[in-house]
Amino acid sequence: MLIKVNARANAKKNQIIEEKDGLTVHVTAPAKEGKANEAIAKALARHFGVSKSAVFVAKGAKNKSKLFKVMI
Repeated sequence: MLIKVNARANAKKNQIIEEKDGLTVHVTAPAKEGKANEAIAKALARHFGVSKSAVFVAKGAKNKSKLFKVMI
């Protein structure tokens, strides 16, 4: 399943907000060296109840607007 994600790094707390056009994911990790992407993948894995290895960036690794693939 492909999921459109709007990433928000350096947030006060981790949270996922469902929007009509996808998800907004707030993570406390910085947007450097892929740390925010890893934190987003971990949050999405918890949200969908799958392992962290089943979630990865399909498009937009260096943009705020990303496309994640979740293997269910």
